[in-house]
Amino acid sequence: MKTKNIIFPLFALSAMSLATLSGFIIKDKAIEVNATQHAGNYADFTYSGTYYSQNSKKVVIDSSLTDGLNGTLRSELTKLSNPKSVPQYGSDVKGALSEVLQYADEDPTNSANMVLLYTRNSYTKRWSQSASNWNREHVWPQNLSGGCWGTTRGGSDLLHIRPVYETTNSTRGNHKYGTVSTSYKKTYDGMDYGYDNGSTFMPLEASKGDVARICMYVWTAYHEEYGSKLPQLTNVFESFDTMLKWHIADKPDALEGHRNEYAEKTSVQKNRNPFVDHPEYACHIFGEKVSASVKNLCNTTYPKPLPEPGQPDPDDPGDNPSVDPSQESSFPVWAIALIVAGSVIAIGLAVFLVIFLSRRKRKLEGK
Repeated sequence: MKTKNIIFPLFALSAMSLATLSGFIIKDKAIEVNATQHAGNYADFTYSGTYYSQNSKKVVIDSSLTDGLNGTLRSELTKLSNPKSVPQYGSDVKGALSEVLQYADEDPTNSANMVLLYTRNSYTKRWSQSASNWNREHVWPQNLSGGCWGTTRGGSDLLHIRPVYETTNSTRGNHKYGTVSTSYKKTYDGMDYGYDNGSTFMPLEASKGDVARICMYVWTAYHEEYGSKLPQLTNVFESFDTMLKWHIADKPDALEGHRNEYAEKTSVQKNRNPFVDHPEYACHIFGEKVSASVKNLCNTTYPKPLPEPGQPDPDDPGDNPSVDPSQESSFPVWAIALIVAGSVIAIGLAVFLVIFLSRRKRKLEGK
């Protein structure tokens, strides 16, 4: 299936949405989704903000930090991304996870709907315990967490939990993510949502990167909070190679970017998933656990280096001390100069024309 490029106007988002992204763009080519699942086709996301340079935790990300699972880059990201708080898990409380997920995953084409993770379709916002409704999916299953999360902290983190149909949640169960033969295709209500052989689950191409980045986030954000109880990522992924391959093949998209904006600026969490904003961080932290070919592919796909110590990050306007983001205009300086110059010229011409016509009238009247 092919779809036209569509830029959805920001005013289509609800009042509770964040209209800070530059529009949601549908890609030309669908990614293993049918006509009713077009919501899985968002354009790639590029972050530009101040979270990584102007933060209250005094975290500085630059090339002085060391790589690896136990490197200082990981430990600094743990400080930065550990949430201030998380929503309550219960469904009958204002601001609970079941409510905020509907806005974090809001369909940008229809503010009455949200986008479900595995089926990638647009679904009406509502909460019910009936089997025909959606469920809160622990992307990293509770039973594979070593007892670390259930319905609190990591188990109620909106950057971890995603909305899915209860049926698809049940099918995935506690199965690890990994490579599965396409002969094990799973469908729900006419929609494909992945492949499952009874022990391993493989989502659609459009969701592979999402689940990889979510699991990397959970492991990183809660690394110090859970300490030695925190399981390795191979508890939820068949291998580090598979995890990074999915991260590479399915890049961060605009919907993931919207979730980060919502988590930081609207929710109680006040944090972001760093692997969505800076996918190159995954290569630095988890690259030591993958094959040379996958590490090289990761660095080639996400080549942006960490900034040199003391040097501004060009992608982060808040990292440039000569620029006050709050005073920045939405128009470039040269455009403002042209507008001012044009206005002056227009006024001058108008004055000249009035004088000219006035003199000509007086001359015709013989005065």
